[in-house]
Amino acid sequence: MIKLAQAATHGARSRLRALGDRAAQGRGHDSGAVTILFAVGLLAVMMIIGLSVDVSGVLRTRERARAIAEQAARYGAEQISTGAVLDGDGTGLATGNPAERALTNLVCHSGWLPPDATCVGDAVPGPNSVTVTIAVSYDSWLNRAIPGDYMPASEQATAIALLIPLDPPATP
Repeated sequence: MIKLAQAATHGARSRLRALGDRAAQGRGHDSGAVTILFAVGLLAVMMIIGLSVDVSGVLRTRERARAIAEQAARYGAEQISTGAVLDGDGTGLATGNPAERALTNLVCHSGWLPPDATCVGDAVPGPNSVTVTIAVSYDSWLNRAIPGDYMPASEQATAIALLIPLDPPATP
């Protein structure tokens, strides 16, 4: 009985060895396919990660442009004379080219804007408001890696600071 079990085991081993030899011979045709597939997959994953980083950078730049435009408009609106408004004499900000140039110099060229932000056009004073448009630049990873214009180079935002005068206090 032991001899019969040994013979069966030896026969099974030789059949498995023959199958393994045939599998090894057929493997020569597709050797390295997994390596190529892994490299292509890794490249695809890296491109997806790079694209998501760039898209989030553009969204962050858009939000930053809006925040800087709001700050610039508020800064320009601080120049409005509230005393003149409460007296009923208007805002104390003149409109027209000389006033726009003076306000633009104050808001856009006084050095408080970050280096990647610039004013687009002039800061425009209104009767009770100041309007400012800001552009913030973004250096895209995708545009640097692959020549072309895939992501926007800058984002623009416009903000209006509106002076809402309160009613004068009632006199007793």
